[in-house]
Amino acid sequence: MPQPVLSIQGGDKPEGPVSVNLLPCKVHHDGPIGSIQAHWSVDKPEGGTPTAYFRGRKLHGTTVKIPEAFRGVLVQKQDDKPTGQAENTDNGLDDGLDEGPDDAPEGRLQTTGEFQDLMIWGHESVADSSSDNYLRGMEEWIEVSNRIHSFAPEASQEGMHGEKQP
Repeated sequence: MPQPVLSIQGGDKPEGPVSVNLLPCKVHHDGPIGSIQAHWSVDKPEGGTPTAYFRGRKLHGTTVKIPEAFRGVLVQKQDDKPTGQAENTDNGLDDGLDEGPDDAPEGRLQTTGEFQDLMIWGHESVADSSSDNYLRGMEEWIEVSNRIHSFAPEASQEGMHGEKQP
């Protein structure tokens, strides 16, 4: 039986829900930044569109809710080998077996937080699924996941968006 390619381990219980934001830019920094309030402030008017400014660019937000049957988790990549594990355990002997793709190392992810919704930001306009690949991908993934985990017999006759298939 093949080994798993990816495993997700639960971490310590997070203090509270995390805020997930998908920005339409690249930030070439992966270290700590200190207080987030100095860099990021979101205006959420009652019943209106959330807006924020990042490096002088106005952003408009679209909230994507995670359905109740799902759980949004924030994960962080872990080292390939736990500390204390020996690097080489074969003692230099060849057992005659070739290592194949099933023997690839397992990727390990550690859960660091949970979220119930995420904000997808668009430049100068609200992100919509017709033009934003990330929003469309999220919506389609949730729909596909709902379909493959449901037991509805009529699902085989309809396409992703309700259109009849030949």
